[in-house]
Amino acid sequence: MKRLIILTFVTTYSLAQTLTLKEIESKLEATHPFYAAQNEQVAAHEAEVHSDYAQSPFVLSTTTAKATPKGADSEFEYSLGLSKTLPLGDQRTQQLEIAHIEHEAHQFEMQQEQIAFYYKVAADYHDSCLASQEQSRFAKQLKAFETLYTKKQKAYRYGDISKKDLLQLKIEKINLQQEFKTLTTKAKILKKSLFSMLQAPEQPLSCQDLYPFEFNSEKKSLFTLTNEKYQSLIKASQASKKLFSRNFESIDLSLGYDKEIDTKRYGVGFALPLSFSSSKDAYKKLSAMHQIKYLKLQYKMALMQQEQRFEALNTTLENEKEIVIQTSQNLNEYEKELLPLIEKSYQLGESSLLEYLLAKQKFWQLQKELIAHKKSYYHTLFTLYTIAQIKETK
Repeated sequence: MKRLIILTFVTTYSLAQTLTLKEIESKLEATHPFYAAQNEQVAAHEAEVHSDYAQSPFVLSTTTAKATPKGADSEFEYSLGLSKTLPLGDQRTQQLEIAHIEHEAHQFEMQQEQIAFYYKVAADYHDSCLASQEQSRFAKQLKAFETLYTKKQKAYRYGDISKKDLLQLKIEKINLQQEFKTLTTKAKILKKSLFSMLQAPEQPLSCQDLYPFEFNSEKKSLFTLTNEKYQSLIKASQASKKLFSRNFESIDLSLGYDKEIDTKRYGVGFALPLSFSSSKDAYKKLSAMHQIKYLKLQYKMALMQQEQRFEALNTTLENEKEIVIQTSQNLNEYEKELLPLIEKSYQLGESSLLEYLLAKQKFWQLQKELIAHKKSYYHTLFTLYTIAQIKETK
C-alpha cells in the first residue's frame, strides 16, 4: 500500500509538471513579443488618434519696428496678437468618435491575427504530441521485436531456425532501430520548434488535451470579427457623412495690442469660413456616401469568400475525420485480431518468416498512416477555426 501511495504521488507530481495548451496560451499572452507588439501598436494608434484630434493650440504673434518721425526722436513700435481656431458645434466630438470607431475596426483585424497565431501554435503542439505518441508506440513494438530476436538467436543455436531466417530478423531489427532513431529525431525537432516559437525553455507536454475529432459549426457564431470590423467601418463612414453636412466649420478668434509711437490700440477679431460657399464639404460628403456603398459590397464579398472556403474546409474535415476513424478501426482490428493469429501461426511453424514480417510491416504502416491522417485532420481543423474566427481554448 505504501509503495502504491508513493507511486501515485510521483505520477501526480509528474503530470503536474507537464505543459498544457491552455498554459501555453497564457504564456503567449503574457510574454510573447507578438502579443506585446500588438499591445504597443494599439496604444500607439490610440495616442495618435488623441493627438490628431486634440484642440488646436493658441497662436502668439508679435512684430516690432523702429520709426523715426520728422522732427522727433526714433521710437520702437510693436504689436502683440493671440489667436485660436475653434470648431463649431460638436465637430471635435464627432471626429473623435469616428477615429475611435476606425480604431476598433483595426483592433478586430488584430484579434484575427491573434487567432491565426494561436492556432499555428496549437497545430505545432498537436504535431509534437502526435510525434511523441508515434515514437512511444513504436518503442514498444521495437522492444517486443528485440525480445523476439533474442529468442530466435537461442533457437538458431539449437538448430530450430535457419541462418537465413535469423539474418532476415536481424535486418528487420536494424531497420526498425533506424526507424526509431528517425522518429526520435523528428519528435525532438518538432518539440524544439514549438518551444522556439514560444521562446521558452523546453519541458514535458501534457498531450492529454488534444482537440476532439468533431466540429459542430451550428452551435458557433461564424466570422464574428469580420462582421464587427465592417460594421464599425460602415458606422464610421456614416458618421463622416453626417459630419460633412455642415454650413459652418470653425471660427477664428483673435486678440491684438498695437503700440505706435504715441498711440495704443486694442483689438478683437474673428473670422468665419463659410463652408456652404465651397464645394469641398459637398465632395467629402459624396465620398463618404460612396465609401458606405463600397464597404457594404466589400463586406458582402468578404463573407461570401469566407463562407465558400469554410464549406470547402468543413467538407474536407469531415472526410479526414472518417479516414481517421476508419484507419483507427482497421489498426485496432489488425492489432487485436489478425496480428496475434499471424504471430501464433509463425510460432507454430504454420506460416513463414516472410509472411510474419510482411504482417508486422503492414501493422507499422497502419500506425504511420493513422498519425499522418490525424496530423492532416488537425491542420485542417485549425485552419477552419481560423477562417471561422472562433477562439476555443482547451
